[in-house]
Order: sequence, then structure tokens, then C-alpha cells
Amino acid sequence: MGQKRLEGAIAAFQAGDHNSQIQVEWKPYILNPSMTTNGEDLEEYCIRRWGSSSWINRLKQEGRKSGAPFENWNWACNTMKSHRLIKFANERYGVDTGKSNAAIFKALYEDGKNISLVDTLVEIGLELALNVPSANANELRQYLESDEGEDEVIAEVDKGKRTYKISGVPFFLIEAAAADARPYSLSGAQNKETFLELFQELDEV
Repeated sequence: MGQKRLEGAIAAFQAGDHNSQIQVEWKPYILNPSMTTNGEDLEEYCIRRWGSSSWINRLKQEGRKSGAPFENWNWACNTMKSHRLIKFANERYGVDTGKSNAAIFKALYEDGKNISLVDTLVEIGLELALNVPSANANELRQYLESDEGEDEVIAEVDKGKRTYKISGVPFFLIEAAAADARPYSLSGAQNKETFLELFQELDEV
């Protein structure tokens, strides 16, 4: 939902008369590091952890307003491998982190797939336009089945916690290109209008 609202704000900003170009870089964050490697049925997970899954229906109702219906969200996932897929696609094939994230979000929230699994992530890498050639399917699978890149992902998560006090997602850090411009940090799925106001303010810096 935060992603959809951000994308809407960027589209609205860029449709106006502005000099600035907005670049988005996604960073990793792991909500539940103790999640089982292969994930868990979402309903069972919610009941076990909170006693109810009623909050999901409320989230779906709110998400539909922003173009994020969570139509087939079936899994509570271990996201480490998906973060590593994003890293793999970006560093080896130059794929924008936003493009990779969008493909993973769609697979999890709208297509009902379990992104904890290597098979699912290989499918995303090969079929959802992440520029990973089919000839390199074995390379991607071997990467995901190893622990390569895991330390770097953990280091990025720890850096966010230390530097920006991130304790949950979504979390947004918005800053102008000017070195002396004050960055803004926002926690939670902000309204599109909030993003737009900040974009316009920073455009004047």
C-alpha cells in the first residue's frame, strides 16, 4: 500500500512542471527474522501470533483505495531470499530495485505465491521481467540456495536501525540532491498528498 501511494505521488509530481527527477532505491528490512525458512500459512500465523487475522480484512479495505487489494495474500514469508534476489538482480543485471520489489509484492500479495521458496523466486527472476536470462536459471538458483549476500542484507538492515531508528515498514527517507538539504523520514503508509508536499518542497531547494 505504501508502494502504491508513493508511485501515485511520483506520477503526479512528474506530470507537473518541475525540474527535479525522483529516484527510488529500496532497502531491505526483515520484520520477523525468526520466521521459519519456508514461511507459514498466513491465517495460521496470524491466529498463532495475535489470536486473530481480522486486521487483514481492514488492511484489504484500505489497500483497495490505493490500488493494493491484497487479493490473494496467503503466506507469511521469510523474506531473506527475496531481499537477496533484489540484490542479485540489481548488482549482476542492473535491474532497478523498485522493479524487483514490485514483482515480488505482486507475487506475494496478488498472485498468492510463497516468496520464501527458491522455486518461486527463480520464477520471479525469470518470468517477471527482471532481466535475468533463462540461460542463467542455474546461476540464480545456486545463488539463492547458498547464503551469498546474506551478511550484506543483514548489514543494511542493521544500518537502517542504527542510523534512522527504523523499527518497522514501510519507512521512507526523502532527501534532495543538495548535500546540505535536510532529509525527511516518514514511517507508515503515508497519503499520496504527504509525499507530494515533500517533493514540491524539496524541488525548491
